[in-house]
Amino acid sequence: MMQAYILDITFTAIFSLLIFNYARILSSRVNSGDVEESVNLAMVVGILAFVGFAMFTAVEFGVLLEDSPWTFFSNLLLILIPCAIALVCLLTTAIQRARGKPIFFMMDRLDIIEKIRNRKNKALHDLGRKLWHILLFLAMSIAFFQGYYWMYDVVSSTPGQPIAMVYALRSFWGSNGLGFSFLDPEYLGVSNMLIFLVFYIQFMLSSIMEFCRFSRKFDFPFLSTLAKGLRASEIEVFGSHVYMAAGFLFASFFLPPLGLLAIFGLSCFGDTAAAQVGMRVGKHKLGFNRKKSWEGLIAGAITSYIAASLFVGWIWSGVATAVFVAVDALTSNRLKASDNIAFPVFVTIAFLAFSLFQIPYAPLIAIPRI
Repeated sequence: MMQAYILDITFTAIFSLLIFNYARILSSRVNSGDVEESVNLAMVVGILAFVGFAMFTAVEFGVLLEDSPWTFFSNLLLILIPCAIALVCLLTTAIQRARGKPIFFMMDRLDIIEKIRNRKNKALHDLGRKLWHILLFLAMSIAFFQGYYWMYDVVSSTPGQPIAMVYALRSFWGSNGLGFSFLDPEYLGVSNMLIFLVFYIQFMLSSIMEFCRFSRKFDFPFLSTLAKGLRASEIEVFGSHVYMAAGFLFASFFLPPLGLLAIFGLSCFGDTAAAQVGMRVGKHKLGFNRKKSWEGLIAGAITSYIAASLFVGWIWSGVATAVFVAVDALTSNRLKASDNIAFPVFVTIAFLAFSLFQIPYAPLIAIPRI
C-alpha cells in the first residue's frame, strides 16, 4: 500500500509539473497568435494528461506493484529519470552561478542565432539531424530482435514454461493485430515498458533542456551545442525533438513493438527521404502547399512504405504510408502542426481503427512463432 501511495504521489507531481509548464507556455503562444506552436503544445499537454492518467491507472490496477525484479526496476527508472535530469539542471545552474558565468539564454546568443540564420547547406544540416533519429531506430530494432530471439529460445526450450511467459512473448514482441487495450493490466505491466522508457527518457530530457533554453534562471549542460543544431524556424519555439518524443510516448501506449517500430522507421526514413529529395531536386511544388514538392512527397511515400513493411507487412504499411502522405503534404500549410508529432499520433489512430478488420501483421522480417 505504501508503494502505491509513493508511485501515485510521484507520478502526479511529475506530470502535473510538466502539464503546468507546457500549459503556461501554450497560453503565451495563443496570446501571441502563433497557431502552429499552439497546436503542437496543445497536443503535448493532451498526451501528458493521457500518459499521466494511464500511469495512475496502472498503479490502481496493481500492474506497477507486482512483486518482481523487472517491476521494481522499471518503477525505479520512471521515478528517478526525471528527478536525475532535474538534479543535473539544478547542479549546472548552481555551478554556473558560483563561477560567475552567465546562464544560457537563447535569445541573448546573437552569435548562434546569426549562424543558424545564415546557414548555407540546409540539406546537409537536416540530414545530420535526422541521422540521430535513424541511429536510435537501428539501436531499438537490434535490441528488439535480440530480446525476441532470447525469449523465444527460453520459451521453446523449457518444458512446462508458464503460460504467462508465452503471453508475454506474443504481446511484448509483436501480436497478430491489436486485440488489447491500454487499460489491460497485463499489457501495461509486461508489453511495451522497455520501448516506452526510451521515449520517456527522451521526452523528459528534451523538455527540461528546452525549458532551460528559454529560461534566464536555469541552465543545463550542452545547451549551446543543442542550440547550434536547431533550424532557423526553431529559434523562438520548441525544437522538433520534443514533439517527436511526445508523439511516440503516445504511440507506445497503444501499439505492440512491431507496430511502433514500423511507425518509427516510417518517420525516420520517410521523412528523411522526403526532405532530402525535396530540398535537393524538388522542382514541382504542390498546388496547395508551395513548401512541399511532388518529388519529395513521392520519395517519402516509397521509402515509408518499404520501411514500415519490414515490420508490419504490405497491408498495414499501406495504411501507415497513406497517413504519412496526407500529413507530409498538409503540414506547414493547412495542417498547423509539426509532422514530428503528427506522424506517430495520426498513424497510431489509423492503426487502431484499421485493427477492427482483424488483419494480422505480416512482417517481411522473419519472426519465429511459438
